[in-house]
Amino acid sequence: MNIYYTADGERGYEDIASLYESFRDDWDDDPSDRRDIHVEEWTTRPVREHVNADHWIDGNVEHLLEYDLEEAGDDDGTLAAKLEDRAKDPAVRAAFTAALDLLFTGVSWWVADKVIARHQITHDADGKPLFDGKPLYVKRDPHA
Repeated sequence: MNIYYTADGERGYEDIASLYESFRDDWDDDPSDRRDIHVEEWTTRPVREHVNADHWIDGNVEHLLEYDLEEAGDDDGTLAAKLEDRAKDPAVRAAFTAALDLLFTGVSWWVADKVIARHQITHDADGKPLFDGKPLYVKRDPHA
């Protein structure tokens, strides 16, 4: 599955028409408001591949020390050193990885991975959208 973004956008769309239609309301059907749209086409990967157990462990240890265990009286850094040492244990890392795998079971969310193409949406003389120079919307014969 590929996702389409405007070159400066933060929201991905599963198809070009949806991306284009997200601009239409801004143009109020006034052809002079229409502008070219630069589009990037991205490959995707499952969101679980984006989430790294090492970052979760390190981030959680840091959060524990700065917020949750702030009042534990770790003036000499002993608790911090112990937690940071335990966080390096392969068994702890494996447990976090297993927990993340379980957490993401059944989650069918995708994140953008690599840009594979750049496209442009322009308009013909009648104001109809063109995707890379070809009509974005194609009339189909319902009886064909």
